[in-house]
Amino acid sequence: MTSKLAIQNIITYGDLLERRFYSDEGFRSEFELYPVAWCLSIPENRVKGTIVLSDKKWSRFAERHYTTIVRCWEAREAKKDIIAVSYAGIKSPDTNHYIQMHRLLLEFYCSLGAAIENMEETCNSYPVNGATQFRKIYTRDNREYSLEWLFKRRHQFIHKALVPCFGENGLICIDASMFDDVDTKWEHLRPIRISDIANIIE
Repeated sequence: MTSKLAIQNIITYGDLLERRFYSDEGFRSEFELYPVAWCLSIPENRVKGTIVLSDKKWSRFAERHYTTIVRCWEAREAKKDIIAVSYAGIKSPDTNHYIQMHRLLLEFYCSLGAAIENMEETCNSYPVNGATQFRKIYTRDNREYSLEWLFKRRHQFIHKALVPCFGENGLICIDASMFDDVDTKWEHLRPIRISDIANIIE
């Protein structure tokens, strides 16, 4: 099944959230595999006229697969808001910009972390049973940030000290070297790497 046909099907037959997500051109271009998996596994296992699955063996897959895509949407919305706050604060960021940024960074990394966690459970569920394959993908570092790196940011933002935001050259920035270690230490001895937040999130 082509991703184009799958997207048409999910826009027509998906639930309210799926139809909304895949009506967004940007989102569907970034997450085009979800509708393919959905078309191949969900409709044929539904009780006709309901969203109840007729074969309970698929339940773990369905709930985790669905949760993954919802969390991806939430992370993408947080990203858009982070970019908006970054632009709104150019030249003279104020207290409200920093407060919003801290909330949105938490939302962004926590949503990504939840997506990754649920993606792993999707891969571990019947009928995929792909724990080994997922671990290979999880640690893959052919991109600037691996899934493992992103998941560690989720742990860092929930459980560790705040990664401070500050103004530098009119931009809302952080010290990106604080991402080198999950344990946030304000007095760390690594060279400071000042980076504007919008650039990191993009």
